[in-house]
Amino acid sequence: SGTAQVLYGFGGSFNHGGEAIVQTTCEIIRSIDNDATIVLSTHFKEQDEMFHLPVDKYCCRDLQALQMEKEDGNRNRYTAQVYRELLNEIESDSVVMSVGGDNYCYDNWRKWTIIHDYAIKMGAKTVFWSCSIEPAMISKEMIEHLLTFDLITAREGATYQALLQAGLTNVTKCYDVAFSLKPKTIALPRSMEKGNTIAINLSPLVLRRENCVGAIKRNLRDCIDDILRETSYKVLLLPHVLMPVDNDLDALSEIKEFYKDEDRVILYKDNCHASEYKFLISQCRLGIFARTHASIAAYSSMIPTIVLGYSIKSIGIAGDLGMESYVLQSGELEDGQLSKCLHLLLKNEDSVKKQLMAKKEEMHKGVENAVMALKETLR
Repeated sequence: SGTAQVLYGFGGSFNHGGEAIVQTTCEIIRSIDNDATIVLSTHFKEQDEMFHLPVDKYCCRDLQALQMEKEDGNRNRYTAQVYRELLNEIESDSVVMSVGGDNYCYDNWRKWTIIHDYAIKMGAKTVFWSCSIEPAMISKEMIEHLLTFDLITAREGATYQALLQAGLTNVTKCYDVAFSLKPKTIALPRSMEKGNTIAINLSPLVLRRENCVGAIKRNLRDCIDDILRETSYKVLLLPHVLMPVDNDLDALSEIKEFYKDEDRVILYKDNCHASEYKFLISQCRLGIFARTHASIAAYSSMIPTIVLGYSIKSIGIAGDLGMESYVLQSGELEDGQLSKCLHLLLKNEDSVKKQLMAKKEEMHKGVENAVMALKETLR
């Protein structure tokens, strides 16, 4: 049939959670319609080419209009100009998919409505894909907008329930499509030991949202001290987003600096594919992750995990898996809380692994639900 599948709401592949969603979404689209033309709206095309995203065409932002938008205080008056190249791709038989999973968790969600409304005007099908929405953000205005999608796939139960309560009937409950990402084998860092390493991810995003500045880093240092003192495990400091303005490596390098003479603490510096990070995570014993998609890589590899959460998505995703006891609200961390949680996880490691194994089929079905719902919509 060869319809145009237009994906938007994506920032660029150095955010490897976004990359994981686009990679798996392209696979899903091709499994439904092998002749589809996949058009991706991206903020950083050079990143995506570097990571060989399986798309047929890129649309970039108009940088001049973007500058005007910024000077205007981001009031969305220039959004249509910023995304002009993308809007030109949308036709009546297009399927237009918002793939930025948490774009509606933030105040600037309205800019995405401009692309969506244009798609409706053109007679295209619209899909809000693999999403989380902060229940507190769901206003009357947002509900009216969400009602106009042909399909919304909510990637966890908390968002799904909130949308049902808001009266939406166009919602299907799924798992994040990145649960289906296949790991790609790469060489382990030299001093990392398979099955004897704890992966730690930290993001500037959670650090910016701290109520008590320094609490997260203090908690992590206490935790690493405990690991070094009480166990033989290695610690792998693993980035998952390496965007210039939001780079996990900056936050993790500061932690490594503190342990610069400790060779059991390994800082992973390579910017690799989401599928390769997933492989590294799958080789660890446990994980402590600030990034949602690092935790999804762990959960789907049956790796017991603590999440430093800051929004509905971490609670919702963990809740679906029965892992909510291991989600800590990163903004509210008290000293010693992370260590306490790690000791609990180590104590219950076997039962947590069993719990994840028991959910394996459900994870698979949860992604399958999204595929079926998309198929139905395309029909």
